[in-house]
Amino acid sequence: MSYHNGSIWPHDNALIAAGLRRYERVDGVLDVLTGLVRGRCSSTTAGSPSCFAASADGARVLPVPYPVACRPQAWSAASVFLLIEAALGMELDAARRRAVFRQPQLPPWLPWLEIRNLRIGDARVDLNVLRGKYGGSIEIARKEGEVDIVETR
Repeated sequence: MSYHNGSIWPHDNALIAAGLRRYERVDGVLDVLTGLVRGRCSSTTAGSPSCFAASADGARVLPVPYPVACRPQAWSAASVFLLIEAALGMELDAARRRAVFRQPQLPPWLPWLEIRNLRIGDARVDLNVLRGKYGGSIEIARKEGEVDIVETR
């Protein structure tokens, strides 16, 4: 176990996922998202840790709490939002009151996602993202104010 040599940092991985999305490697984005969720769900400690480690157990790699990780850690908790943005190809433009979703995707283990009270400029929306056979789709559940929601395939 080493703090800077092999430990897993959620905020760094969220940045990696954003870069993968930029180059249209959505499969990689979903792999990073899945790995981080599995790591977090296997933790028995409260709060998002700054990092965690892994231990090989035969054919499996198991997440292990890192003893001196900060819990909770704000940048680790915030990484969830960048991961969701990357998975959904979400681009928000408050000045133009516009949200674009470029080929939104959800991993196989996540059939739907709710986004509530998303502020875009002075507008607010509630969105449902549904995983389908050929990608995700965006459904507007509520809209207050002038805002365009655009989905591209």
